[in-house]
Amino acid sequence: MQRVGEDGSLLTMPLIEYFGSGSTKVDLRRAPAMPRPPLMVKYLIVFILLIMASTVYADPVMGQKLFNDKKCRLCHRIENPGTVFKPICPGLKAVKKRHSRQWLARWLKDPQAVWTENGADVQDINRRYFEYRGKRPGTRDSFMATVIGKQIVLTDEEISHLIDYLESL
Repeated sequence: MQRVGEDGSLLTMPLIEYFGSGSTKVDLRRAPAMPRPPLMVKYLIVFILLIMASTVYADPVMGQKLFNDKKCRLCHRIENPGTVFKPICPGLKAVKKRHSRQWLARWLKDPQAVWTENGADVQDINRRYFEYRGKRPGTRDSFMATVIGKQIVLTDEEISHLIDYLESL
């Protein structure tokens, strides 16, 4: 055992001397003092715990529930690949191979803005759409961007859950 000497140095003492010989009672007042962490360390620990508690933990099961509750299945089929537009929107099977998590998050947050940008992912959706319908490529509106996206507003947490679910397909 160790205890602090008068000069602040650590002293080592045998257990027998510390607890006494054969005594079953322990005088906690004689126990060595535990060094207290500096105040900054305490604040750091509290800060880390707060950050961990506030982090959004995505859950594919919750995402599946949201997919059903928000009526996504009315337009999308999870069993169809992205080349099949039945009933009207692309299938979501293996969607993570076609779109990044970041793109999906932006799309679910504000589909109209993403559609208007007409980036590579949107162009790919259009290409697949016109191929599936057997039509010549042209301009079209996205049902998600013009109708559904204005009616259904998702929180960042819901988006994270939905993406986890979609990435599990």
